[in-house]
Amino acid sequence: MSKPVRNDRFFIVGCGRSGTTLLKTILSSHPEIYVCPETFFFRSIRPRLHSAPDTPELVATAWWLADAGLSSNILKPLIEARENQGQSLECATLAAILDFHAATHPNLIIGEKTPDHVNHLDAIRDCFSGAKIVQIIRDPRAVLASYRKVKVGSNAVADIASEWANSTSTLENWVARSDFLAIRYEDLVANPEATLRDICAFLGVTFSPDMLNFHTRETDGFSQEQTHHVNTRRALFTDSIEVWKKQLPWRDVALLEWALGTMMVRHGYELRGEIIRFGRIRMIASRFGGILHKTFVRFPRQRQKALRARRRLRREARSK
Repeated sequence: MSKPVRNDRFFIVGCGRSGTTLLKTILSSHPEIYVCPETFFFRSIRPRLHSAPDTPELVATAWWLADAGLSSNILKPLIEARENQGQSLECATLAAILDFHAATHPNLIIGEKTPDHVNHLDAIRDCFSGAKIVQIIRDPRAVLASYRKVKVGSNAVADIASEWANSTSTLENWVARSDFLAIRYEDLVANPEATLRDICAFLGVTFSPDMLNFHTRETDGFSQEQTHHVNTRRALFTDSIEVWKKQLPWRDVALLEWALGTMMVRHGYELRGEIIRFGRIRMIASRFGGILHKTFVRFPRQRQKALRARRRLRREARSK
């Protein structure tokens, strides 16, 4: 007799490099929770849905979804079932992806973690009326330092300032809602049990000590091409809270504080108080530098990563 499939859904969101992957990994170590790989749905799938001749085939071409085991044959009946319930194509497609993970992880609460989905909470709410949202916030100076250590995202102050401000504005607009929980990265790594107990209570499950041993898991939980997630193989460490003080040039710290200071203080982040002149001009220059980095560094990296992933998936398919 097959186990029942639960309909619980929740979403982990936040500014990039804020600890969303860490939180995903920890929560997936709970015996009643599974957080699926990132779907990148609203950024990479939804914009092409209505122009694609075959929705399941389109979704299956996304290497990160194929890597999770999704195929057009699997998705087609799941999408049709959701559309027969009256859901729009967009909602039906995202729901079908999560339905697949629910079927392969029966009797578990299913979560989804894509940081960028912090910009699409209204759309998520339209698709999943009962879903819960967990948002994590981190010191933007630490976010910038973290971005500069990995080969994803931007390394420009202007880009990180904009991303953090947008994410934090969403948090401030949603924080009073009963289906929304905000946590701080700093609390998660410094006081993990207390923070995780709050999250478990919010999700309606009992706290499990297994979550504190997330780093001893048998599988990585991320693809070979996502080496920027490798720190989730380590036990929690608090060095990451203030490491930015050694890694960031004072001008970058000053420019971030110039742009975000009021909001940072509002969320408990003490300013270093560096003074910078011509902040607006420097921010424009940073924004231009971010465009160059995106064009000549980030996009080529993304294409190369996708190519490597697709080649790996073809090799794995041939070996079966």
